[in-house]
Amino acid sequence: MKRETLKTVFLTVLVFLSVALTWNILFFQTDYKKVQGPGESIENIAIAESRELADVVQPYLAVYHLDDQIYGQPNSESVAKVYSLMLAGKYSNVFPLGGQGSLPEKHNNNSYEIIFSAPLTIDTLTQLFQFNRKELTVKKNVLIDRVEVYKPFGENRVIAVFKTPNGSPAFYATVSSLDLNDLKSTMPDKKLVPYFKQRLKDKVVFLPDQDQDIPSILSYYDTINFEDFKQILFPNPENAFYNNGTYQDSSHKMEKNANVLQYVNATINNITPAGGQDPILHSFDYINSHKGWTDSFIYDGLSQSPSAMKDEVNFRLKLGDYSVYSLKYSILYLPSINLVWKNGELRNLNRTLLNFNKIGEKDHNRILSGSKVLDRLNQKASLTARTIEDLRIGYRLRPVDESIPSINLVPEWFYKQGGKWHSVADELAPKKPIEGEKQP
Repeated sequence: MKRETLKTVFLTVLVFLSVALTWNILFFQTDYKKVQGPGESIENIAIAESRELADVVQPYLAVYHLDDQIYGQPNSESVAKVYSLMLAGKYSNVFPLGGQGSLPEKHNNNSYEIIFSAPLTIDTLTQLFQFNRKELTVKKNVLIDRVEVYKPFGENRVIAVFKTPNGSPAFYATVSSLDLNDLKSTMPDKKLVPYFKQRLKDKVVFLPDQDQDIPSILSYYDTINFEDFKQILFPNPENAFYNNGTYQDSSHKMEKNANVLQYVNATINNITPAGGQDPILHSFDYINSHKGWTDSFIYDGLSQSPSAMKDEVNFRLKLGDYSVYSLKYSILYLPSINLVWKNGELRNLNRTLLNFNKIGEKDHNRILSGSKVLDRLNQKASLTARTIEDLRIGYRLRPVDESIPSINLVPEWFYKQGGKWHSVADELAPKKPIEGEKQP
């Protein structure tokens, strides 16, 4: 009798459990607000290091205007000192220009200027420089890539002029807590190089006006763990399956192509987020959130398409005083991190998996002046200044031996056209004749 009673109780419990489980299956609703997208669950993941915004968004050149002469200073330490002094200043009495009004006249025609690798948004600018936010009534679509400071004629104050890439002043402000003598001390005359101003397609640049000897750099590298990014880039990493160097779920794909990580997010919300996020700050914060700065990277590019609600931001490796370019070795030794945002969500990520470590400097290389380079491009390649988007000295990445984890970084000139960087040396090199073609 007792045995029959126990069986009845046991079966009754099983029936109740079955009903409860069936109820949960039929009426369960996912809390989509708690479902995490790429980069939302990565607080405890560290790829390498985090950075301060000013460490990444920094100028590549400091310029000293002395009467009618221009002197440049590409040395990273000197540029950083000038930048640091400008960031410590306090900016008030903002006066937008926009075709109206005029700039105060310079005293003695002396001024100091910093130039960024790529234009900054107003939101990024206000995160770097200490503005009185209530006074900053500048249009949000204005892009700034240079800041010039000087003392106006007959006045004791210092002003800062914020300019667009073509050199046009967008607005100026009064600067306190900035002494021009401190700026002068960071740029000693013995280390200054004569520069000249050159107008390109849609940009004004400053180029060295004499030949220089710049050392090559020898560096070794190691690789960061590709698998670590699965936790960063997939909403639910446990659902990502691995096959032949690729992690994939129903809508995300992450693969390792040589030494480059390539990621695609195929499902993007078509609803534009209210307010939107600044693409430069968004990209910086995203990489910072998982401590993704493996080397000294600087902000190097912004491409915006408001109609497509798409933004592209690029950060480039910098070693010594110059940025690094890989050109034909871009898959093996990509020196950059590139992010594409669609409606505020990460659509594409292409980044290097290499971590470079400088060993030392090697032989010095003779680098021609900017005027000589422009003349040769015009004469030998029919490239005029007005067809070139940008022009600067950088390091070209050349492998020592693909079986050895070391790299030669050789200085040379690079020009930008069609949104891409090209080697001046390659452009000027004699073209190999097509097979069967008679040589002149």
